[in-house]
Amino acid sequence: MSKDITYLKGKRILFCFLILFLFVGCSRDTAPAERKSYDIDSAEKMDLPLSGMKYIPLETTDESLVGRIKKVIYHDHLFFIYDKSWESVFIFTDDGDFVQKIDRMGNGPGEYVQTMDIDVDENGYLYVSDVERRCIMVYWGEGYRNYKEIKIGHPFIEFIVENEHSIYLAGVALNGAINVNLAHFDVENETLNVLEETRYENEYQTLRSSPQSLFRTPSGLYYYDHLSHAVLSLQDGKATTHLEILSDRWPSEDVMESWQNKSPMEILTDRDHIRDLYAYHETDKHTLVQLTAIPQIIVLIDKESGRYTLVNRVTDKSFPIFVSACTSNKDAFLSTCLPTAENIEKIMKSPAIDDTLRKKLSELDEESNPILILYDLDYHGDM
Repeated sequence: MSKDITYLKGKRILFCFLILFLFVGCSRDTAPAERKSYDIDSAEKMDLPLSGMKYIPLETTDESLVGRIKKVIYHDHLFFIYDKSWESVFIFTDDGDFVQKIDRMGNGPGEYVQTMDIDVDENGYLYVSDVERRCIMVYWGEGYRNYKEIKIGHPFIEFIVENEHSIYLAGVALNGAINVNLAHFDVENETLNVLEETRYENEYQTLRSSPQSLFRTPSGLYYYDHLSHAVLSLQDGKATTHLEILSDRWPSEDVMESWQNKSPMEILTDRDHIRDLYAYHETDKHTLVQLTAIPQIIVLIDKESGRYTLVNRVTDKSFPIFVSACTSNKDAFLSTCLPTAENIEKIMKSPAIDDTLRKKLSELDEESNPILILYDLDYHGDM
């Protein structure tokens, strides 16, 4: 096994990380959601009400070895795992069986030079951004051998696909530096429409604590308006406010100005303010919002009643993570953990483990691929 692979494995033994995952649902609502506000300063607190769990060990071979997961997308019973360290996409079944690795690094036709993000549309087409060439590669068909190139013409950090004609971009550099938070790209007309410009100098370099801005959920596409309290719905080339998380701990304009003269570490250790929205995820029943603050703030919303609570911790000793910064499909949230001996021991205590899964888990070691965790919540707005 190569030195690089050994190094990546060794690094993964040291920690269990929580990752943002984007599940692609089979369908989503097209009507814009009603704008809602949630004041969290006086909200009740409760332990995460776990309802059901499913553990999925990802098959480990030399070809399927995952290094550093940046994103997971679920579509049509397949997990598309974007590995930034290998600039590749690994595909697994919903039972964790390895299907294919898509690695098209290069300068030739159908290849990409440097990736930054991926997405999967409703038809199962795989989109991979190429930062170097300022474009998005699209792959489809058997073995994803068919391809086409969408020329954006400007550097960008993230993207999310509404349909084959409509793509949203985040962190766009129009004049050398990143000066656009959100833009819409019309694929057919090859035009870019700026929806939101940056508001502060060095906004991406020092002021942001969130690893992403764009979120795909079963009910729609969403954008977090960084350094604000709003989540926006993306539809038909427009962005409209979907919900607001209200709190006196959001930084004022004066605080934001002062942060521009502080180091990233000083901002990260600020205990007085909410620094960012870290993740936004939905199932058909619940919304889970994670805020970057000390201590961390998790907001759980029952979509039917509109009631909400703050989440303290997980009390189920078989759950190997705290509160996962996860995304969702229609029925469950998803997170991941590394197959450390401690985590395996915790999982083995779960009543969700059958003999087949128990055997799979017993064969894992700390150099194996991560374990995906799907879980449902039992919260109806009552405490």
